[in-house]
Amino acid sequence: DYAKAYQYYNQLSQQTQSSERLADALEGSLRSAFSAKDYEATANVATQIIRNGKSSPNLVAEALLYRAESYLALGNSPDGIKDLQSLSQDTKTIYGAQANVRLAQYAYDTSQYQAAEEILQKFIVSGTTHQYWLARAFILLSDVYMKTDRKVEAREYLLSLKSNYSENEEINNMIKERLK
Repeated sequence: DYAKAYQYYNQLSQQTQSSERLADALEGSLRSAFSAKDYEATANVATQIIRNGKSSPNLVAEALLYRAESYLALGNSPDGIKDLQSLSQDTKTIYGAQANVRLAQYAYDTSQYQAAEEILQKFIVSGTTHQYWLARAFILLSDVYMKTDRKVEAREYLLSLKSNYSENEEINNMIKERLK
């Protein structure tokens, strides 16, 4: 029950005197609110974490990603894109890798196919170590190619990915679905 968990973590964050407990409470609040799809609360908690000078860099990156997703879900695209662009600079982190794919997905969803392709190409050559997000980038690139009438290239990317990547069932299913 994520909504209930959010309430408990929120109570803890308001009552604790310990900075360590506050950090734990904010982290729990962030994840619970996001999992409950309470995007307003997620954005607020994420902002608290980002402004808290004692949050770990990893938690700040996670908060930026959740805040970006929340802003996008709430229709505040400019702020969501700004957070994703900030995160996307470091493709070595899981959050940076995910932010790149999410930025490209936003461009794709808003019919900005050239922008999506540019983001994906830059990400693919970045040397990221996050194979899942790299695979997702190739799948999205194949979607861009399908939309821009480059079906042969799209199929080649998918076939190459199919023969070189088998670590994740979700990715494998995405490939199979697109190759039908």
